[in-house]
Amino acid sequence: MKVATRIVFSAALLSLGLSSPAPGADAKSAAIGSGEQPASERRLHRPGPAPVPFRGGAERLVSVGRLTVPRAAHTATLLINGKVLVAGGLGGPESTEVFDPASMSFSPGPPLLEPRAGSHTATLLDDGRVLIAGGWLQSRPLGSSETYDPATDTFSLSGRMITNRAEHTATLLASGEVLLAGGVASSYDQPFLSSAEVYDPATETFRPTGSLITPRRAHIATLLADGRVLITGGSNTRGSVLASAEIYDPATGSFGSAGAMTIVRYKHAAALLPDGRVLVIGGSDARDDVGRYASSELFDPADAAFVPGADMSERRYKLPDAVAALAGGKILVAGGGEQVEIYDAAAGTFRTVEGSLGDGRLFMTATPLRGGAVLLAGGYGYRAAGLSGAAGFALFAAGCALSASRWRGRAGPHFDGKRFRSIEPLDHSFSDFFRWMTHRERGPWRSFTDTPPGPRPPQRVGEGRLRVTFVNHSTVLIQMDGLNILTDPVWSERVSPVSFVGPRRHRPAGIRFSDLPPIDAVLTRRSSKSAACRTRATSTGGSR
Repeated sequence: MKVATRIVFSAALLSLGLSSPAPGADAKSAAIGSGEQPASERRLHRPGPAPVPFRGGAERLVSVGRLTVPRAAHTATLLINGKVLVAGGLGGPESTEVFDPASMSFSPGPPLLEPRAGSHTATLLDDGRVLIAGGWLQSRPLGSSETYDPATDTFSLSGRMITNRAEHTATLLASGEVLLAGGVASSYDQPFLSSAEVYDPATETFRPTGSLITPRRAHIATLLADGRVLITGGSNTRGSVLASAEIYDPATGSFGSAGAMTIVRYKHAAALLPDGRVLVIGGSDARDDVGRYASSELFDPADAAFVPGADMSERRYKLPDAVAALAGGKILVAGGGEQVEIYDAAAGTFRTVEGSLGDGRLFMTATPLRGGAVLLAGGYGYRAAGLSGAAGFALFAAGCALSASRWRGRAGPHFDGKRFRSIEPLDHSFSDFFRWMTHRERGPWRSFTDTPPGPRPPQRVGEGRLRVTFVNHSTVLIQMDGLNILTDPVWSERVSPVSFVGPRRHRPAGIRFSDLPPIDAVLTRRSSKSAACRTRATSTGGSR
């Protein structure tokens, strides 16, 4: 394990229509064991000016606050409450902090139970907890794991991994379990790991699974659309970098060959595209700084083949956690360079974002926030002095706000470009309706069916997951990608603005109102306004 001195920054940015960071951020120096090539002096970044409100327009960078501790090679995980947990890393191995998008500020979190000075993993579990596993402590990889519970703001010891690991990958599987693969078990002079294991959140234990075909560290794992996991690149021995790729199949618990990339890569990044392909970005050959790449390539699972992609504007490496998926099939790329870039999957090209990071942010993080924002945090720089920077940056990518006044789009039979309307003629009078209500022949219908409510739904589901809970009639709870959406909510005894008249309920709601998770959006049909009003009258002041 080689020791390198780096200066760590602590600044922050955001973008939806934003400005670049201002100079003047302070810096702290620290001698930190990192396992990287020694550098005489590098910088890790802190935030400067106050947040700039969203005004729309092109994406650009804006400062949003300061990390409480300058850090790099940390983890940053979006929690189910919309906040971000930042944990460990160079500069603050035992500490954590929480970023609150509402106040655009960082606050100290509870300390980790074991210091982790980088190359650990943090995985959001389906139940809302965060699994933190492995990583470096001084010059040795760790075998411990712990979970963070945002409900109690506490860490708890979890099971011990079968093998000590650092520079491994951790991937949430469709089953809710976590695959941990490869890494380093002792030192860079010892063989790297080919073993893999699976964490079960229900039992908080690890079990062995199939081994990688090739030992590797500093590789990338990408969850594919079909639930398998693509492993790309990495290093299998000291001074040797891989082009090979493998795919893990959870159904068989085994790894199989996925061909080879067009060039060797490690310390790179990858992201899943909407069409199921994988974009592989940057990285380096065995020469590290000198061998950085501006190139990208695309993997197609249909034919298990890699093809060259577009080039970025800068050569980048050490950015495994500095990419984020945006709406519209776009991928944000930060870290490893002075500019933030966005890849457009439809056009197959990269473009730069207005503003500059001021220096290459190596081992920084990019965490998508709700509403289309991305928090860019920490990292260390290439240059030794004279750099004003930030240890936390946030990029707000253009997105759609739930508070938008109304949808505008292409006109059609039901939509004039601004408003929806019924195309059937309304040629019945109120007297016709009253006559129908009093003289219609009703079919057989039980007055009430008492059925027990269903189980309490989870608070949220993870990224890429979908859960639908039927409540009654057109009331449905949709949980996807960390969002909770409720349609046509009705828990009242009658569908009416008043309690003494109107259609009466014939069975209880499918889940209790008190069991509802936090709701991010409510969708109502035009014909259900009275039901929505009644529901609002009965539910205001509730826990949600």
